[in-house]
Amino acid sequence: MVTEMTTNPDMPLLEVGFNRYREASLNDDGTWAIDYYQLCKYYNEDIVNIDGVWKFSKLVSFLALVLAGAAVLLIWFSSCFIFSRNTWKWIGCELLTATVLKLLSYSWLATSMCRSNTCSISYGAKADIVACVLWFISGVLVLLRYPNPKLANPPTSTNATTSEPPALEMPDIT
Repeated sequence: MVTEMTTNPDMPLLEVGFNRYREASLNDDGTWAIDYYQLCKYYNEDIVNIDGVWKFSKLVSFLALVLAGAAVLLIWFSSCFIFSRNTWKWIGCELLTATVLKLLSYSWLATSMCRSNTCSISYGAKADIVACVLWFISGVLVLLRYPNPKLANPPTSTNATTSEPPALEMPDIT
């Protein structure tokens, strides 16, 4: 399949991703290497079979990024807003779901392209593995610990009789 996709029939490898691929170039010393300054090319769907596994992998990868991105935004907002326990649990569940979905995106290695060629993970896939680990750890920690908000003006004997509710401060995470 590499020879059908490339401009050089002697090219031994490609760097492929969900949406595009990059061709290797021949160095002066006669070795093939990926030039990361080179633009990626779109797949020619007349040559490359973008099967159901490929489409599924793209979909779950996108959903994982949406869920994890939303969870991270909510965690950032928790520095200036107070969320309820249920919202906090929702954030943890979003992170754990994003982890599972991102792991499911590795089913891409079962596509027809990888069945007929040798596929291995590269920098982007390794970065996704690190993201999965961090999302999982964050999700578990968010589910295990709810930061209780503390009162800005704790009630004393002099202001305990006022009808105003006490002001809230940012959560105390100690």
